[in-house]
Amino acid sequence: MKDNKYARLIRLVVKLLDGLNEEQCENLTTGKAKLIYQEIETSAPAKKPSIDTDKNREYVNNLLEFNSREEAEEYLKRLRLTKKVLIELCNMLQVHVLKNDKKDQIIEKIVETAVGAKLRTEAIKNTELKRKNEDQAASGDDG
Repeated sequence: MKDNKYARLIRLVVKLLDGLNEEQCENLTTGKAKLIYQEIETSAPAKKPSIDTDKNREYVNNLLEFNSREEAEEYLKRLRLTKKVLIELCNMLQVHVLKNDKKDQIIEKIVETAVGAKLRTEAIKNTELKRKNEDQAASGDDG
């Protein structure tokens, strides 16, 4: 029974750490920040988290399906998400956000990470394939 309690505690800590951004993790590992245990009052009803993690995962998965930056940006703007939710999406995508970033800047960073990286990778692959085909064609002409 005691093992089950420790397993739940470990899952709780992992969930907490998973929600941290890169800077927060770095601060924890370098000793610039620390985790604090704090008891909460049980008389007050527990607040439901304002961020719907499942919905945010759905947003991220949808973003990763887009094949153009414009479509992805339009999608995010159409959702009319709060800055808080956009920051949560950044955390999920491991995108660094500054405190003073505006919503448009955050959207741009999300789009660049979710779609821009995929487009750059595809462009590199296509360039390599094109070179390979040209090399093969050139060597075939010589023979």
